[in-house]
Amino acid sequence: MDEIGDMPIGLQAKLLRVLQDGNIRRVGENVEIETDVRIVCATNKDVKILRQDLYNRVNTFVVRLKPLGDRPEDAKLIIKSLEPNFPTDKIDFTLKEFPGNVRDLKAIVRRYQVLGEI
Repeated sequence: MDEIGDMPIGLQAKLLRVLQDGNIRRVGENVEIETDVRIVCATNKDVKILRQDLYNRVNTFVVRLKPLGDRPEDAKLIIKSLEPNFPTDKIDFTLKEFPGNVRDLKAIVRRYQVLGEI
C-alpha cells in the first residue's frame, strides 16, 4: 500500500477491520469472503498520524530509508533496472533534483528522453 499516511480516517477503519477479521465484502454484495493476506505499507510521512489501533497493526516491522536523492548510487541502479540503456551520467544527482521516490525518478528519466537531453 503506497502512501498509507494519506489514507482518510474512514478508510483506515475499513482496512483495520479487514486486518482484524480477515474478511472482505465486495461492493453491492452481502457475502463475506475470507482472506489471508500480508500487507506492505509505504509512506513518506510519520505513520503515527494513523489511527492508533491501525498503527499498531502495520508497525510490525519498519524499514527506514533515506530519500533516494540522498542515495545517488541507489538511484543509478534503479534507473539501470528501469531503462538499461539510459546513461545515468546525464543526471546530476548532486543537485537532488528529484524528491526521492522511484515514481518521480521514472518521470525525470522520461523527461530527459523526451527532451533529448541524453
